[in-house]
Amino acid sequence: MFKDIAPYIVQGDAKSTKNSFRFVVHDKHIRMSDYDSKYFVYTKVPLCNIIHHLSVKAILNIVCVHGIKILSHIPKAIMVNIFDAHHCATCNDVITIFSVVRSKLVHERN
Repeated sequence: MFKDIAPYIVQGDAKSTKNSFRFVVHDKHIRMSDYDSKYFVYTKVPLCNIIHHLSVKAILNIVCVHGIKILSHIPKAIMVNIFDAHHCATCNDVITIFSVVRSKLVHERN
């Protein structure tokens, strides 16, 4: 996922391509001080870049933020397709936060 979010990181330490990232939140009411940038990265990544990496639960939270109405129990593949061409006013204001999961190799060196 590093290559999908790296160009869009606005704050946080994600220098190693060996790190993994875990979705935390996607919201427009986040302050840069809410999450420690040592353990989290703040991004302005387009949804189409990350949506296929996310769980159905995370996608359902995101559709609420964007005011998208979807039927319950639709397959993840259809949910993902909704975001292929999605862009709204909210997209410009939303921050997506990921926790940085340090690789064992990087962690052992530090």
